[in-house]
Amino acid sequence: MLDWIYSEKLKTKSRPDGTIHFHKGLNVILGSRDGTTSIGKSTSLLLIDYAFGGDSYLKTDAIKTLGEHEIQFSFLFKNERYTFSRSTKESKEVIRLDNAKNPIRVYSKAEFITLLATEYGLSLPGISFRNTVSRFFRIYPKNNYTESHPLQMNSGMESQEKAISVLIALFGFYQDISTLKIQLTECSNRIKAFKDARKYEFIPSMVNGEKRYRENEAEISTLLHKLEILKASSGQTVIPEDIEYDAQRHDLLFKIRDIQKELHKKEAEIKLLEDNLHYGALPTEADIHSLLEFFPNANTTKIMDIEKFHNKIQFILHEELDTTISSAKEELKTIKKSFYSLTEQLSEIPVSPVFSDDFLQTYTALDRKIHKLQEENSTYKSMQELKNEKEKLSNRLTQHTELLLRDIQSKINFMLEKNQR
Repeated sequence: MLDWIYSEKLKTKSRPDGTIHFHKGLNVILGSRDGTTSIGKSTSLLLIDYAFGGDSYLKTDAIKTLGEHEIQFSFLFKNERYTFSRSTKESKEVIRLDNAKNPIRVYSKAEFITLLATEYGLSLPGISFRNTVSRFFRIYPKNNYTESHPLQMNSGMESQEKAISVLIALFGFYQDISTLKIQLTECSNRIKAFKDARKYEFIPSMVNGEKRYRENEAEISTLLHKLEILKASSGQTVIPEDIEYDAQRHDLLFKIRDIQKELHKKEAEIKLLEDNLHYGALPTEADIHSLLEFFPNANTTKIMDIEKFHNKIQFILHEELDTTISSAKEELKTIKKSFYSLTEQLSEIPVSPVFSDDFLQTYTALDRKIHKLQEENSTYKSMQELKNEKEKLSNRLTQHTELLLRDIQSKINFMLEKNQR
């Protein structure tokens, strides 16, 4: 327990040694009998809080009025005395003193608080020492004095759930609810991940309610019936794998046809570039005669001069043409590689009955629609299962918390009655 607090700034006529002594049980700070206010009651309480590792005292007018000063305080734990010094200037350090008040060790504030937590038996799972102790220093400047929220900090802005969790942990019941809380958090995280996956279309969309779910089920049944009728109309045994193989074959043939066009186009492009590189663009004598047949008055000399100029430019651009041809040939290699890959895939497809294009299109459309509706319903069902799981966990947590709080209430009432006897 805290035994005493000393500071030069605490010296008064009635307290010439500057020491405030405490005793076991209730210690009271009384105001003046004539009702005078602003006599230091709140500051004195914050001074005690400062001895327990708090910082609110540093924000009071005491520092402005008295200046920076040192505060000494002493605790008794199991008949062993721990005396410390903490100055307002170096508040992040707490110095331990020996019996003659000589410094023997420097603690960081965090180390000091850990020491207090250990000695007070408050190194409990689910709470921290300062967060726990500070909520019971209900002093005006600390902004936690609202009487309607006796367990909460920050004028009741802290969540009620968090405040109750501290109370439960103080009575040693943290482990009783921590597992349920972890399970509930994990379930909430899964729901969030599920929603994100839908948002970014990593998983299929889902129906927006039970009514739409039942409508989908009815439509799936209708489409399956149509699919069976279509199979019967084909006049051959329809195996889904054969349909898939045939659809793959048709798809590959279309792709091969398109890539062949791209292949011929790229080859023609390369040939034209190579012709420009090797032969230039000068017109031949036959070209001139052909031109004169249509334009007898054409100035062939001027045309030849212009073409010679073009040829000079082409010579200058020779290196650029080389680069363009090399690039086009690399593109051609890529196209050929894709062509060979597609033809190899085509050769690997097992031989299956050949279905008409109309049959394949109708079958594929029905099959895709069925799968889309089934995926929508499956996604909806998965989300409902997650929501139901979360609701069950939430109810279990609420019920268990209520049981623990009734137990805690009984213990508090028992101790109050015991102390009144």
